Amino acid sequence: MKNIHIILFYKFTPIEDPEEFSKQHLKCCNEMGLLGKVLVAREGINGSLSGSKDQIESYKDYLKSLQHFSDVSFKKELSTFHPFKKMVVRVKKEIIRMDHD
Repeated sequence: MKNIHIILFYKFTPIEDPEEFSKQHLKCCNEMGLLGKVLVAREGINGSLSGSKDQIESYKDYLKSLQHFSDVSFKKELSTFHPFKKMVVRVKKEIIRMDHD
């Protein structure tokens, strides 16, 4: 039975303080019990998360409630297992490697 929900997403939007944003984001994801990886940069966010349907819906509601993220879109998949072992939020120079300024 496929009961693990997986979402993939990214959004180019200015994040003034990626360090603070990432700390708060990790705290929120951990409180929700999510697993996965989220990259944060001044240019935006890029993530892949897994959890129960309720956990994923809570996260989507949370992210969409943040300024500049109300229109973020998600790709969805179902699985029989968690593809991630832990929750990681990292600050990076780019959310999608393009080697551009």
